[in-house]
Amino acid sequence: MIDLSPRARLLPLALISATALAACGGGSTSSPSGIQGTASKGPLVNASIEIYAIDAAGLPAGDPLGVATTDANGEFSFSERPAEGPLLLISTGGTYIDEGDPEPDPAARRQITLGAQEGLRSLLPAGQNSLAITPFSQIVYQLSPIHI
Repeated sequence: MIDLSPRARLLPLALISATALAACGGGSTSSPSGIQGTASKGPLVNASIEIYAIDAAGLPAGDPLGVATTDANGEFSFSERPAEGPLLLISTGGTYIDEGDPEPDPAARRQITLGAQEGLRSLLPAGQNSLAITPFSQIVYQLSPIHI
């Protein structure tokens, strides 16, 4: 019988979660060869999205392969997938409406602005073209065996 370490047991969860998150991406109708998605903690507006190839540890390998900015709905797209393997997308900056604010008027709710070094990460498996960058994708990334 094979005794798997806790890290090894997380691999199937990480892969399933990354695939499920990829299916939660934006509804853009751009080319299937591109990448589209949504950055959300509430729609994350005007966030910078950088896309990276990853090394064996799951860390960014080199300079960004592309940069996009989210729209008013938190959606972004890249016209082409820059590499065949798994990719890491990192959001930084941007603003979102605090959904926990009890203010009944949505226009008057507190807006939270993320700093240039604050944001979220999401892994995009090879063969997938859409994803969501969310607090959940950040947790999956942090727990992913390739990143530990």
